[in-house]
Amino acid sequence: MALTNKWTNPFRRSFQDIKNDLLDALSTIKGTNGQPLITDKSEGNILVIILSLFAAIAETLHYYIDNMARECFITTARRYSSVAQHGLLVDYHAHGANAATVDVVLTRKLEGANSGAEIPIPKETQFTDSRGNVWLSAHDVVWGKNSSYVNIPLIQHEHYTEVSVNGTKIASKDQDIPLSESSLGGKYIEHNSVSLSLGGTKWTLVNTFAYSKPTDLHFMVVVDDNIPTIVFGDGKFGKQPDVGSIIMVSFYITAGESGNVQENSITKAPSIVTSVIQSVTCNNPYASGDGLDYEEIELLRRHIPLHARTMAVAITKQDFIDCAKLVPGVKGCALDYICGRKIDLYISPVGGGIASSTLIAKVKSYLEKHAPLTTWLSVFSAGVAKINLSIEVTGKPSFHESEIHNSIIRALYDAYSYEKAQIGGKVRISDIYALIDNLPEVNYLHIKKFYVSPWPKIIYGDTQLDLEVTAINKATGSMSYIISFTSTNEFSIYSSEGRYELTGQAVGTVTIDDTVNGFNFSIKVGGRYELGYKYQITISEPNMDYEEPGYNQVVFDHTLLTLDIHETV
Repeated sequence: MALTNKWTNPFRRSFQDIKNDLLDALSTIKGTNGQPLITDKSEGNILVIILSLFAAIAETLHYYIDNMARECFITTARRYSSVAQHGLLVDYHAHGANAATVDVVLTRKLEGANSGAEIPIPKETQFTDSRGNVWLSAHDVVWGKNSSYVNIPLIQHEHYTEVSVNGTKIASKDQDIPLSESSLGGKYIEHNSVSLSLGGTKWTLVNTFAYSKPTDLHFMVVVDDNIPTIVFGDGKFGKQPDVGSIIMVSFYITAGESGNVQENSITKAPSIVTSVIQSVTCNNPYASGDGLDYEEIELLRRHIPLHARTMAVAITKQDFIDCAKLVPGVKGCALDYICGRKIDLYISPVGGGIASSTLIAKVKSYLEKHAPLTTWLSVFSAGVAKINLSIEVTGKPSFHESEIHNSIIRALYDAYSYEKAQIGGKVRISDIYALIDNLPEVNYLHIKKFYVSPWPKIIYGDTQLDLEVTAINKATGSMSYIISFTSTNEFSIYSSEGRYELTGQAVGTVTIDDTVNGFNFSIKVGGRYELGYKYQITISEPNMDYEEPGYNQVVFDHTLLTLDIHETV
């Protein structure tokens, strides 16, 4: 039905626009002589005052109508509850906090009694980081005899049993149980960690009642306005609790995003190890990045469409990528089909860096439950390839060297940060020129050297290679090199073409002068590795646009930037 309103139209939203329309419409009212009946449009006219009043009311109504309309769309909604309600339409419920995960490496010298000691490290062995956060081992690990190191997967959480509702009775069949604990000390309840029993009978935590029968002892934990709440079935989908049943609840708590730590933050081995080997060393070689507070509005906005598109079933290539991104803590995902049914999946954590073995296992477990049985699935962490830059910059007058330096650092981090890094992709020199040249502090610049340090791809072994490419002096196109360990600290590096080979030590810098293929670069290898471990790196030509050949994130690191700044007085 078309609007027949001659005074204004729905597209006029502001007070002034509506008032002007009304005043203009007064001119169309004419007397019998054809002249306008109303000629006084001053603010002192009582009619104009009444029109202003109606314009103000219309603007206020428009404001509320527009706000309501905005909340009806997931892309424009601004209230958390509105976005959460959109999720309920497709049976997606907001998640609790996600505990950070990280891998620590314990090492020892194989000498004397140390070499023959076998040390069992049980699940939930406690570690502590430099911030005082508690970390528990994810599963049982045995540090075998004559093994110089062992990898321990850790989760930043701790068990909590002093829940305020414990010992109380269910008052009604449709009762919800808020877990608004005031004694958590700023910590959060971990997603999928709640255990519940009623009257001594254990109930099962589920993410949806869609598949629950009327007799199933199922419950859900729903997060609304940062308060996790236990919800039971309605008698059709999931059993309703018996009135008078005694409640007993426990769960894990985590620091969430505050649990993310930098590398080298967990350096103290637990007493169960130090009591056997006093000289043991402990360290986390990579930072953690998958710790999250309760699922915030932007993550909800990102996850709900993925859930609606896949309905938690992975069939197509895009389904696998979308389902992987639904796992808490995963930011980026890329996929490589191998021989049809075989799939290699590469993931990156939300906070950037390297995905831990625990996060990798979580993604693999989730996808195996939601993918066809005929799919052969492997999950790996996407690597991190870092940009190396040497730049000469001339600043604009009146800008100090420190101002120019800080502005360039901020611009490069903003463009090539972990948050914006995608798995794969390109880095163009022209983009870097434009990025820096457009800064108000910069007059002009010259990029003297640009290359990207490759990330070693694991061919065989379970330990990431600690590799630093200290310089790429010459490269013709790109070339892949294989690094194969012939002992714990000696390796051979050989080219995929041209039959170049060199033996090096995992100590100090080794220069590869491959004159056959036209490559000259230097690498530094750290750590100790098992016999037979193999890795592949791809060296690309410096001072050329870079296209990531594998499944890595290309990021900026200020430690690999050399700036020669000239001030202009």
